[in-house]
Amino acid sequence: MLILLTILLLSAAVSAYFYFYRHEDRDRLLNPAPEPRDLSHLRPLFMPSEADLLADELEIQKHLKAGEAAEAEAAEHRLTIEFQGRLDRWKTAPTRGGLVDLFKSVHNNETLLADAVECVFEEWNNGRLDLSATELAQLIESHFWLVPAEKRTPGVSYRIQRLLSSLRAGVGDTLQTRDSLR
Repeated sequence: MLILLTILLLSAAVSAYFYFYRHEDRDRLLNPAPEPRDLSHLRPLFMPSEADLLADELEIQKHLKAGEAAEAEAAEHRLTIEFQGRLDRWKTAPTRGGLVDLFKSVHNNETLLADAVECVFEEWNNGRLDLSATELAQLIESHFWLVPAEKRTPGVSYRIQRLLSSLRAGVGDTLQTRDSLR
């Protein structure tokens, strides 16, 4: 009887083993692991936030704009130095062709054009330029209108218009023209 009892216990143990352990494998196969929780709204500990990324982007854009402004300022400075050299060369030998080249070199910058116009007007008043008042006024006005409208400022436009009106009138407001000296 002891043998029978031992066989019965062994068969119960084997059947329990198969029932419990095989049953878990079947459940795992039939019911896969549950979906992990959605953690997309969380960020890693050292990853920057959206606000940090936006602030960095704005900082980069600010530096780029500052660099562009510095480049534009340097280009403007080079243009001014180049213009002064051309103006000095033209003053040594004022000619009509040199005058047109001088005006062409500053057609995008109204301030330099106004400086050139005032210098030309002064040379014309001194009698060093062989042009009539109407020819000079037409030349100045034609180059004045070549300046883009967004670059024309009221103050500089006034300076040029005042010189043009004094050329057309033959007598300046406070400046004496070459015609009045004769």
